[in-house]
Amino acid sequence: MTSAMTLAPVLRSVIGRTVVLSLMGALAACGERVEDHAERTGNAIAADVHAATGNVVESVDRLTDTMANSLDSAAARSLDRAADRLDGAADRLRDDVRRHGDEAADRAGAALQQAGDDLRDRDDTREGKR
Repeated sequence: MTSAMTLAPVLRSVIGRTVVLSLMGALAACGERVEDHAERTGNAIAADVHAATGNVVESVDRLTDTMANSLDSAAARSLDRAADRLDGAADRLRDDVRRHGDEAADRAGAALQQAGDDLRDRDDTREGKR
């Protein structure tokens, strides 16, 4: 019995060490699985972020193109309106120049007519004095 009693503490010590070593091994294996899972999760998150970034870039590009097209259309409409205004102003200027030219020609004609009348009157007056 004494040998069984002396053997018991040794067995408990050996079994305790084995259990502790087994637990440490199990914890190490869990730690490796946790690290693997964390790496896979991180990679999945990085891939999702990369895909989302690509989607945002494509959306911004489409928005930029849409805005550029809208600005081009607005600029074209503005240029058309400006061209129409210039055409109208040119027409008005041409009409004004013609009107002023006609008025000047009328005044010149009237002045020449008056000068001719004055010369005839003067000649008539001279002939009447003779």
